[in-house]
This record gives sequence, C-alpha cells and structure tokens, in this order.
Amino acid sequence: MKFFENLNAEKLGFKKVREIFTTINNKGTVRAFHYQGDPKPQQKIIKPLSGKFNIRVIDMESKNVIEYNNWNSESEPIFIKAGNMLGYVSLEDNSTMLYIADEKFDSSLNFGVNPNSFNVDWKYDGDLIMSERDKSAELVNFNL
Repeated sequence: MKFFENLNAEKLGFKKVREIFTTINNKGTVRAFHYQGDPKPQQKIIKPLSGKFNIRVIDMESKNVIEYNNWNSESEPIFIKAGNMLGYVSLEDNSTMLYIADEKFDSSLNFGVNPNSFNVDWKYDGDLIMSERDKSAELVNFNL
C-alpha cells in the first residue's frame, strides 16, 4: 500500500515531509484535540497501520466535525490541514497510527482542547483513557 505520494500531497497544500512517526494505542485511548499554530503550523497525513480507530477532525473554518468510523489499515489516508484539530479513539489494543507531517513538532506551538469538546460522539462503549493534559484542557463547543 502506498502511504504517501508527493504530487497528490502537494495538490492538497502539503509542504515538504519533515517528520514521520507512529503512536501505539491501547483500546479506549483517546488522543485529542491538538494542532500546531503559527508561525510553524503543521499539516498531517494520518493512516492506521494496525488496529481500528474512530477518528474526528474538527474543521475550524466550517465549524464541522468530520467523522471517520472503524478506520483501519485498509482505509484511505486522511489529510489534516493546518489549523484543524485531530482526535481519535483506538478501538483495539496495539492500534498503530502513522503520521506524516510537513513541519517539525514544536511543543511551544502545540495547542489543544478537552477530548469531550465539540459535542463529539466517539461512538465507543467503554471507559476512555485520556492523558492528564487532555483531561484538564479547556472544554470547547461549537453551536452546531
């Protein structure tokens, strides 16, 4: 399976690849909602390598929540443009997510909100595992 093709990525506005990394997640782990701001906004292409995820992308321009349910290794990659927020919950143990980013991660420019923001329905039955940072982050909602 092809994970990345420069010509297709450039059409979406993706710049030069700066980082490639993975996360390995236990069932019920939520990673949400983060973005990297100016002056080095980060765009991402994400792709599950193993396991299964319910993915949420918060489009900050349209104020829409875009849902990708039961996304797995056979699913298409997802492009996350600069300024939009990404979040997901893993539906299986050892679920691995691939990230291809067009800017290096800078913790001083990384911002996020509580995973329970935006009235998101994770469509997950069970306890959610959240980092302390995410639990204590601000809760934000759109008037959808």
